[in-house]
Amino acid sequence: MRNRLRGAGGRETIAEHRVVRNRLRGAGVPQAYRDHFNGQTSFLIPENYVGKSANFICNSQIAKNGYNSDFFVSNLKGGFEQRTNGGSGSVYYTFNESLLNLTASIDYFVKGWNVYDYTVQVKVNCELSDEYKNKWKTESFNAIIKAYDDAYAKFQEAQAKLDEEQKKKEEEQKAKLGQFYRYMEQDVLKHNCIAYLLQDYLSPKTVGQNYTVGDKMEDFAVNLSDNLDKYAALAKFMEQAFEWEIMDYTFYPYYWANREKWQEMYVSESMDPLFRSFLQSGMARVIATVRPGFESALQFFLETGFIWNGGEVPVIGDPMYMSIVDEMRKPLGMPQGKYWISKIPTSLTIIQDKSTGLKTTQALPIFPESNPSNCENPSELVFESSFDARDIQMISSSQPTTLHSNS
Repeated sequence: MRNRLRGAGGRETIAEHRVVRNRLRGAGVPQAYRDHFNGQTSFLIPENYVGKSANFICNSQIAKNGYNSDFFVSNLKGGFEQRTNGGSGSVYYTFNESLLNLTASIDYFVKGWNVYDYTVQVKVNCELSDEYKNKWKTESFNAIIKAYDDAYAKFQEAQAKLDEEQKKKEEEQKAKLGQFYRYMEQDVLKHNCIAYLLQDYLSPKTVGQNYTVGDKMEDFAVNLSDNLDKYAALAKFMEQAFEWEIMDYTFYPYYWANREKWQEMYVSESMDPLFRSFLQSGMARVIATVRPGFESALQFFLETGFIWNGGEVPVIGDPMYMSIVDEMRKPLGMPQGKYWISKIPTSLTIIQDKSTGLKTTQALPIFPESNPSNCENPSELVFESSFDARDIQMISSSQPTTLHSNS
């Protein structure tokens, strides 16, 4: 199994180990047994690799029997590995070398005498150089950090987008929930107010009556009777006599409720502060305005207990008749009395023309009133500006300063 260095971010891989093979062969070199010969070849160590060890296979054939045959093979360390033939046959031997440090182009030598032909096979085992490994580590580390930074930046961007969307949803949900809480508060308070007005609220003849039978669609029915008409007339009167949509209320603390409920009410929690006050309240003060046109009917009800002035439910054409459109429409406030002038501080006041880079013809806004009698204090109405539009510039002066000095 060959190990490979795998680059980060899609960079190419490279083997950690490689083998370089070389073969040197000679034939018919010297013809006389006393002749010497020298052979040479070269091979290349791949770039970024270092030869660490080598294996040698050497074979030589004697030129003339009866005489010694010597064969020398380079050991790649600057020396030679020698073998001598006793006078006949061939010379065959193998050897290994370690602790080498071979790079770039390597020259390889053989020599001897009384040799007719020879073959030398060299296998150099190479490893990646330390310089390349360190360079690879640095580049891979930088690539990993860059990929992490890019991914983290995308994550932060996506997270910020999600946080913004979540915040928007929470705000929308909070607004919806707040509106739901207001409806709940108003319904409960209206319920209590109606119970207070009816006095005999717990009587089965008031609120909470049932005029239907059946619990399934196929057998559901409404019991039509005079009692149902009276019940509907009571509901219509109580719903229409007051402007419940604009009622105002405030809550009193828990200690005005049943003492046995204090602990439970005190620990009630809600993210909405007003609804939390509602849950913790022992009593509440409610102000509900009477709908215009119902004043006398409501006064009659408070004095006698009879609704609709003791008569029938108003029909179309009756002054007290209220269509469903009018009932659904929110009441509009009507001005009461005259308005009055109030002065409040503001940061939008322009003291002088061009003093703030804005060219204007008047320093303060003027809202003319065509009918001063509508105002409680008409003498304070402003009809024209008291400032002159002058081009004022600040310049230095040689006169003594009027500012306080510590010297």
